[in-house]
Amino acid sequence: MAKLRLKSRSLQPLLLKKGGEEYAISHFEDTYMPLSYAVSILGSDDIEIILDEQDEKDLLKLSKYKREQLVPHHKGIEKDDDGKSMIKKLFPKKKRVSKPRISKPKPKPKPKPKPKPPVEEKMPKDTPKKSSKAKANNKKIEESI
Repeated sequence: MAKLRLKSRSLQPLLLKKGGEEYAISHFEDTYMPLSYAVSILGSDDIEIILDEQDEKDLLKLSKYKREQLVPHHKGIEKDDDGKSMIKKLFPKKKRVSKPRISKPKPKPKPKPKPKPPVEEKMPKDTPKKSSKAKANNKKIEESI
């Protein structure tokens, strides 16, 4: 649906009958009209026509003749353009600008520590050794059990 608005201020709206409906166009309020009807009004000096994103689908459905009527009123459009190329020119998509990714420097791998050789524990020399009598007593106790 195209937006229609009067360019000059007027207290009374301009009434247009298109497709069995009556459209009241004023300076203070936007009036919405299908694109196929709004194209026929393009040459008017009193009415300003603004195309919306909703008109993208309608532009594909327009006949070649009606698309050619858009050419003198919009810059960058040529007569040979088809509906898809007109949409690209009339409704340019915003390009997504991505921020440059700054890669963090990879941390250097830490060198593995070398395994330490096992330390042998030395028994202190001061420990008393079991006497042969104590061993004999242990044997007697084990036998009795």
